[in-house]
Amino acid sequence: MKALVTVGDGTFRLQDVAVPTPGVDEVLVKVIAVAQNPTDWKTLLLHTQPGNILGCDFAGIIVHIGAEVPPGIGPNGAYAEYVKADAALVIALPDDMTFENAAQLGVASLTVCQCLYQCFRLPTPLQPASEPEDILIWSGTSATGQYAVQFAKLAGLRVISTSSPKNTGFVKSLGADEVFDYADSKTPKRVSVATGGSLKYAVDCISEGMTPNQVSMSLGKDGGTIATLLPYESRRKGVKTVFILAYSALGG
Repeated sequence: MKALVTVGDGTFRLQDVAVPTPGVDEVLVKVIAVAQNPTDWKTLLLHTQPGNILGCDFAGIIVHIGAEVPPGIGPNGAYAEYVKADAALVIALPDDMTFENAAQLGVASLTVCQCLYQCFRLPTPLQPASEPEDILIWSGTSATGQYAVQFAKLAGLRVISTSSPKNTGFVKSLGADEVFDYADSKTPKRVSVATGGSLKYAVDCISEGMTPNQVSMSLGKDGGTIATLLPYESRRKGVKTVFILAYSALGG
């Protein structure tokens, strides 16, 4: 089969590899659609081992079921023609969902759940907040940001986000109450004013460049907690950062 395989120097190439052989509790899936995530290029650059197949999120058709897989379960990555997966982690798709829509439901949404519910312990859409709590989602147009805005809004939170001016309407359509220009140097101050200087929670969906400082300065006078998608420590006193890695949610 064809697959995108790491070379070992931070690059990859399309090459022929053997179709993976599933174990007795695994399934073999013919990949129809995949989703791209920031973790793909980050892993490529930070872990330069050769021979790994890239890709996390996929949707497709099961073509082989291991002998010990329960009935009804409808060096290996998703950027390939076939992928093997633990049968316990495979979810059957509703008839009205496309493979393309299904493929992007994995890493980004799981990351958001870790940020909002594992890190912050905030209300969920199943038990919304009785009174809205402010939360900042920096970069509401990113894959993770789009989920974070929607999840937070469904949970009854007051959502502050950032984007380019041309995408303000889109981010508001997802549920953001206020959206500021991420490139404006005055945005942290405007966020602070909009939240009455009491913002305690922020998700930094970029976590590099200027955002560590921008997000830190957006928090209230007493500081708070930032869920980050790349590891960093805030230079501002009273601000805690928590590095979120979706793989760890499943014990990885």
